Amino acid sequence: MNVTMICLAIILLHISGSLGQHFSEPVNTSSSCLTTQCVTGTSICIAGVSPLQCEVGLQCCMVCDSTCKATDSWFRSYRDNFCVGIGGSCQQESNYCAGSYEAGMCGGPAPRKCCTPQGTFSVPVPHFVLQTILLVVIILTNSLVIMVTILDKELHNIPNIGITSLAVADLLLAVAWFVIQLLVFTHSTTITNIEKNWRHVQDLAFVFEMSVILHILLITLDRYT
Repeated sequence: MNVTMICLAIILLHISGSLGQHFSEPVNTSSSCLTTQCVTGTSICIAGVSPLQCEVGLQCCMVCDSTCKATDSWFRSYRDNFCVGIGGSCQQESNYCAGSYEAGMCGGPAPRKCCTPQGTFSVPVPHFVLQTILLVVIILTNSLVIMVTILDKELHNIPNIGITSLAVADLLLAVAWFVIQLLVFTHSTTITNIEKNWRHVQDLAFVFEMSVILHILLITLDRYT
């Protein structure tokens, strides 16, 4: 009896497997792209470039329906002004870009970036040298003010402490902008595109700048009150 039941179970499993193979939909393992989606390599695919293969010299665009096109059109009208203003074009980063992709200048998802012309963010050498000299002078001058105030006990009073605090804020601001200027000159791009963590240096620079403004305001009020 047990042998008969086992044989019936094996037969049923075999039949069910055969039926499953017969009625299952075939899996498309082809890596080729539809002809209607193949465009030239320099064309812009709104939804991005698909990894599927086309003929030589062509690329496969991802499908972009009417909603996709309407969304892209809205971004171009209301969120891409900064990128367009510098001569760039907002597109999916999987598209070919003759220059370089810059983040944070376009509307839409993160892969939608600004394709900027080559050399847009490059800093001319004379400008870099001049800015470096000015920043070094600012750093040295503020360091001198801080050292003199610390070493000379006669300067340890409330007004001079305010001036020293201003010098510290200005020194930190100059150091932050020196680092930003050096990175931008070296990589010829914005600070946020070099490394995501470097954007904190830019945030600190804005904080130090606001600190300098507040120090000047407080010192001015102290002088005329």
